[in-house]
Amino acid sequence: MLSERHLGRSVVPRLLVILVSLWLAPTASAERFALVIGNQSYSAAVGVLHNPIKDAKFVGAALRDAGFEVEEQFDADYFNLLAAVERHARRLAAVGDRGIGFIYYSGHGAARPDTRENVLLPVDISGPNAPDFWIRALPLERIEAELSALAPDAAHIVVFDACRNELRVGARGNRNFAPVGLWPNMLVAFSTGERDIATDGDPSAIAGPYARALGQELRAARITRAPILFADVKTTFREQFVEAQEPYYIDKLSREVRFDGALRQRRERRVEPRCSEELAADLWELVERSNSLDLAQSFLRHCEGTASADRAAAWLKTIAPDNSANAPQSSSPTTEIQILSGGFDDLIANLESDDITLRRGARDALAAGGLAAVSAIVAANRTSTSYRFDLGAVVALTEILRSGKSIRGEISRRLEQKDIEWLVGLSVHSDRTMRIYASEFLYDLGDPRVVDTAIGRFVGASANGKYNLALAIKGAAPFVPRSERDRVSERLRALMTVETPKTNALLSDAIVKIP
Repeated sequence: MLSERHLGRSVVPRLLVILVSLWLAPTASAERFALVIGNQSYSAAVGVLHNPIKDAKFVGAALRDAGFEVEEQFDADYFNLLAAVERHARRLAAVGDRGIGFIYYSGHGAARPDTRENVLLPVDISGPNAPDFWIRALPLERIEAELSALAPDAAHIVVFDACRNELRVGARGNRNFAPVGLWPNMLVAFSTGERDIATDGDPSAIAGPYARALGQELRAARITRAPILFADVKTTFREQFVEAQEPYYIDKLSREVRFDGALRQRRERRVEPRCSEELAADLWELVERSNSLDLAQSFLRHCEGTASADRAAAWLKTIAPDNSANAPQSSSPTTEIQILSGGFDDLIANLESDDITLRRGARDALAAGGLAAVSAIVAANRTSTSYRFDLGAVVALTEILRSGKSIRGEISRRLEQKDIEWLVGLSVHSDRTMRIYASEFLYDLGDPRVVDTAIGRFVGASANGKYNLALAIKGAAPFVPRSERDRVSERLRALMTVETPKTNALLSDAIVKIP
């Protein structure tokens, strides 16, 4: 293993400079709209509540910090509820597939006994024994239908913090929503399980328990995927608030939705990141695992302005509060004369030198050698198996690809299947630095041969190794032939386990990206 001292600053110059490419280029910013509803002023026959308006304000404030434009509705009747949902859907429709919608409802809810239809209760509704009770309730399916019909290209998240007390309706006394179907491209979350009640909470609290857990996790999120966010909400809720209540969610989102609780603050700083948020998030997972100051500092400089860079800065302050992230970098000598003369043999030999300066210089020189150096490296790999060669070679290959993503296809053509196997093997190497460079190279390479090769290495790989393999697969997924989609998707689903949620998320991303 390389020590922190041996790793050195010069090994990682420009480690995470991410250039614009066809696949990794940042997409247009998502347009985020939220509707938060707090209904609490019900009649005594229905049950007066204490916290829904505070709930909606608390969650709304967290959503604003996460970059959402928020509309608030308090103590809404049937028509105001429906009109607010329609306005929300039309805002999303106007931005097409860039739209991300979030509806949060706190108030009474119920399940109709005869039809098992889930409903939200407007504040002007009569008691449950009134003949028009179910007519004046707003069906959950009506909301889902409005969102799907008016904004079919947007991603929708709908959260129901209901039922809020022991309201009993119908002979079966159901107090909460029944099992639900789900419309496409939608995640629906509930504060409580089927047929259970949801507590209103302490009237003197800042908000009810579920709203507080949701707001807390929204603010803590840093490019967090929607399903992971709601899994974290459930964990926080159970740990801090009501053990008897079981939040859950149903995820049918057809594209990735991420939350960043500091997005508004970042926009106000007007920092334009060089990395896409998605790639920065995936790479930071690797860098953080490396526990390397040099890698973290390089990442922070080149991905400044992303949520993951905020995480990197906080991590650096924790492990080295006096360490400057902007410390000057020393540079290793390069041997351009050798490159111009085609002297790759000497450079490759120097990768295994006992002199660290020679090794670093050889890596830099090979990195400047372009496609010719790629051919020399892979040819040498077929006769060399040393650790020093492997590290120097994968660093040089990664730097070559960073300097010109347009030559990705040409690099792939120079790699045989055994070269792919070698690089995939390095991505699960016991040395963390090796793993990071190999995974980044394979991620950027986008070679479909990586997918089956990486799947074959999953069995027996460490948790870190599985994550790196999943990252490599995600990079290659968009280039899998369409005819292979079903077979590859099935193999990837078979790898997903509850023990590795972050790895599962990468594999899920990969499945979505297969053409």
